[in-house]
Amino acid sequence: MSDDPLKDLPRELFDAWAAHMGIDADPEHLDRLYPETAALLRRVAQAHLVDTSDVDPAEAGETLPRGMTGDDAP
Repeated sequence: MSDDPLKDLPRELFDAWAAHMGIDADPEHLDRLYPETAALLRRVAQAHLVDTSDVDPAEAGETLPRGMTGDDAP
């Protein structure tokens, strides 16, 4: 298990997190959600390590970087 509790999401933590988020589902539905949620968290666990030092903060929220839409207007 890693030091990141969300990367290796224990079932007990998932159940507590779901309850905290207001998810009121039957146990069978939670049984289906748990592996999907755990897999999603494993896939995005490394996103915080991406080097963004070359990204202009003004452009960080844009869907497409300038120049990729064919519109060179600032």
